[in-house]
Parts: sequence; structure tokens; C-alpha cells
Amino acid sequence: MNEAATKLIGEHDFRNLCKMDVGNGVINFTRKILRADIVVLSQVENGYSMCELTVVGQAFLWHQIRCIVSVLFLIAQGKEDMSIVEELLNIEKNPRKPQYTMASELPLVLFDCEFGDDLEWIYEADWHEENIRHLQQMWAQYTIKSTVIKRMLEELDVAKVETESDIAPWNELSAPFLQQSDWLIPGNKSRIYKPLFKRQMCDSLEQRMKCLNKRRKLLGKEETEDNSEAS
Repeated sequence: MNEAATKLIGEHDFRNLCKMDVGNGVINFTRKILRADIVVLSQVENGYSMCELTVVGQAFLWHQIRCIVSVLFLIAQGKEDMSIVEELLNIEKNPRKPQYTMASELPLVLFDCEFGDDLEWIYEADWHEENIRHLQQMWAQYTIKSTVIKRMLEELDVAKVETESDIAPWNELSAPFLQQSDWLIPGNKSRIYKPLFKRQMCDSLEQRMKCLNKRRKLLGKEETEDNSEAS
């Protein structure tokens, strides 16, 4: 995933890695990514490791990061080759985005904005202390919930389970059951994976612009007719 993420660095047209917002006047999808890397925050066995993707850019498109994460997950699962990133960025060869589900918005955080070296943020002490106190309490609440759920999973792992031929602890009867990240990419999971560029394609930018202009002309015509009737 980390190697695939580095292929995003540079100035590219990300129309295949975002949700086009043509209706709001966005027709330029070229953006510059300065940094993209993944680090393991906690190395734990059995699927409980936590990773962090950091993307630094000069501007972002609508749902750009969620689309990027979805594609990186496909690569991590071995469903797509790393070259899929370059293929999606090659709009001359692939002007239409294949249909795929975006990653969940839950882990997405815009955590920093830079305005050049001339601007330095100075925080008021009382509010800064209050922010720390609030986040510490929030951390404690979620950590307690996480710990309780982890203990439940540990108990279920050693609980005795009856099968047609045996009664034994679950961890002796089954291979590790790793479903922790399935929810990150919502939607129905097909048993047979269909590669991205063999899926149905979305409309190209040009097709979207054509449809938008057609709708605008139709609305303009209706408004003209309404005004004529009113007069």
C-alpha cells in the first residue's frame, strides 16, 4: 500500500479518484500531492494493528481521499496490481472512471492547514487547556469501549463451539477470523471480484458537461415560458 501511495505524489488529474462535482462548477481535476505515506501506529497480531495514511496536498477534490483509500485497499487485498494507480491517473487512456465504492468517511480527518512561513498560530492558554481536557476525556471514553469489546472478542475466541464432529474452543476449530476492516468499504461484497477496468464506467467529464448544459438550457426554456405565461 505504501509503495502504491507514493505513485500519487506529483501533479495529476484525479478525475478517476474523486467524485466529480461538475454541477458546482468544478471542471479542473488537476491537483498536486506533496506527500502520501502509510505508517503502522501499533503492531499487533491477528488483525488489530492500526495504520495511518497521511496525504499532503495543495488542494483536494470532493471525496478524493475516500476514493484513494478504496483503491489502496484493493491493492492491499491483492485484488488489483499497484499499476492500477497509474492507470487511473492516465486520463488520456482512461477518461472514464470505473464504478467502485468509496471508503467510509469515519477515519477521514483534515487536521492541518498551512499558510506559509509568515503565519504562526498562537493559542490562548485557557482554551488550549480546555481542548486538551476535552480530548483526553474523549480518548478515555473510546478507549474504555475499545477495551471492553476487545475482551469480549478474547472470550469468544476461547469459547467452546459445537460442530458436526467435535466440541472445542473456537480458536482451535477455526483459522483467525479477520473482519475488522470490512466495514471501511461499505456495500455488498461479491464472491467473485471484478477488476476495476472490467466494470461499468461512469460518464466522462465531457459527457457530464454536455448533460449539465442540456439541463441548464431546458431550465432556461421553462423559466422563459413561465415568464411569458405570467405576463
